[in-house]
Amino acid sequence: MLVLLAIARAAVPLERCVESGLVGPLDAVVAEGVVRGSLADPAAALLELDRLTLAWPSCDALWMARAAAQHALGRDDHAVVSLQRAVAVKGGPEAERALAVALHRQGRGGAFLRAAVASSPDDPLLKILAARELSPSARVDALREAERAHPDREDVVVELVLSLRDAGRPQEAVRVGRASKVDSPRLRALVDTIEAPFVERVEVRPQRPSEVRTLADGTEEIVVYSPGRAKAAVLERLEVLGYTAAEEVDGGVRYRSERPVSPYVDVFDDGRVEVQEKGWVKPAPVAPGQTMIPVISERKLRPDRIRVMESIAYEVTAWQQALRLETFQQEVDERLPDRLTALWERGEPLYGSGDLPTLRARRDALVAHWASRACNGDGDYVRAVVVRFLRNVVQESEVALTAEEVRAATATSACPDRTLDL
Repeated sequence: MLVLLAIARAAVPLERCVESGLVGPLDAVVAEGVVRGSLADPAAALLELDRLTLAWPSCDALWMARAAAQHALGRDDHAVVSLQRAVAVKGGPEAERALAVALHRQGRGGAFLRAAVASSPDDPLLKILAARELSPSARVDALREAERAHPDREDVVVELVLSLRDAGRPQEAVRVGRASKVDSPRLRALVDTIEAPFVERVEVRPQRPSEVRTLADGTEEIVVYSPGRAKAAVLERLEVLGYTAAEEVDGGVRYRSERPVSPYVDVFDDGRVEVQEKGWVKPAPVAPGQTMIPVISERKLRPDRIRVMESIAYEVTAWQQALRLETFQQEVDERLPDRLTALWERGEPLYGSGDLPTLRARRDALVAHWASRACNGDGDYVRAVVVRFLRNVVQESEVALTAEEVRAATATSACPDRTLDL
């Protein structure tokens, strides 16, 4: 990486060297050729760059290119010295950045890396390197900030996903990776690898609160039965893992395992399930006369935490989906009919402001709402409510839809396989 970094950025300061008279015109032409071709033959390039840096020692671009050639030959210590010379001759941020990267590779980033970040606070690579020197939780926070500033940078998003995985939060890592604006094979492969332990065929555990159904287009969806049964499946799975209810917490119950050095699991009534990250645990057996402090660090607890999270991932997801579906259906059943009535009787639009003064405009708004729903189970649920209203109210009015208008409405549907049946 140091080679590519130094050569890619050497062209800009080389132009500055020529403009400032730090390199003669003839040698500038030679130097440009060496800089651009040094990867092909670093040994020959290094000989020429030794001569050029001796003749023109105040040009930082030449020292950076020399460092790149030395690194290509495996002489990293010499490359660091060359980059230090580039910085010493008042090289720009390119030289400081390259030196910070080189020192970090050798485990010597420290103060210089912090100084480089301070002088170039918007540099995403420096942010990544600085985050790697932090604790796991602090690293996640730093990389979240970097990802907000650089949402389109693959290296930043990948580093954030890796940090979440290493912090024992693989499900969150998968969510961040899937939601990212970055769409690259590297990120997709990483997310798939992290997600793999959570993906389990339904046949493995037949007694589940849900099932996987394959649709006509080949996609799969989880069919959820009830929140109560789904939560019971979570608790049954915890029991299989050796967990029992230990104490109440605010809004839920804490479950502890009989297995030594295992994290507790908090199960909340709203569907949240939190697995302990660090702190007090049941101590492991120790030899007579020895003692063990029953407090464990985040790093040491991480393997057991990941094991528990992977073991309950499917049941927890099914429960949360059941709760979400129940809330959605209550919203549709209790509020949507009133909103449709307000639209039809008073002209209050379903979205936005203003009003719809005529019955025909209100009818068209209802049809548009039917046609724009999602092509999934949730969309079908909403469409069914709208169809009942159209059938029982609109079709009994003076602006009832004709057969031709019904066909036209079906043609505008976001889902070609859904038909407006009045």
